[in-house]
Amino acid sequence: MSWGVAMRARSAPKGGFTLIELMIVVAIIGILASIAIPVFIKYQYRSRSAEASMLLRAIVSSEFSYFAHHDVYEPAVPCPDGVPTNYKAPWVSTAAGFSAFEELGFHPEGSVYYRYSVDISGSSFGVVAEGDIDADATFQYWAYVHPDTGGGIPTPLSYGILVPPEYREQVVQLTAMDVY
Repeated sequence: MSWGVAMRARSAPKGGFTLIELMIVVAIIGILASIAIPVFIKYQYRSRSAEASMLLRAIVSSEFSYFAHHDVYEPAVPCPDGVPTNYKAPWVSTAAGFSAFEELGFHPEGSVYYRYSVDISGSSFGVVAEGDIDADATFQYWAYVHPDTGGGIPTPLSYGILVPPEYREQVVQLTAMDVY
């Protein structure tokens, strides 16, 4: 009887993975995650930045349409209210000049990552988007400046932003050197 128990124990294969095999799989998954996560975060920042570029173009288009009908550009206070964070904020404001965006016919669908404003100076205007999309307490700025016929621009543009002359009439992301 003891001979049969011993035979059964030796001939029955055991299933499962060894500890070394499991450690290798975990290491491979860790390496893949360390490569994929930064790339994913980079694409998130890019898509959030695309919001600013797209909505600035929409505001600029609205300003030109407004000018065509009223022969004047419409200033607008920063909206949404508050300091921008890395979370979306609803497009609402309690400020008096908020209705200017409505007057322009501009109202984005849903919430936004950036705060938008329009500054006017005579026949020129500047549009600024300000946001903190990566939660590092350093704001990212996007701007568009439409100079008047003499090349003048709204001074100072919102938040003390200088748009270099070569970037006027186009939506640009500004560096820290452009903000004072």
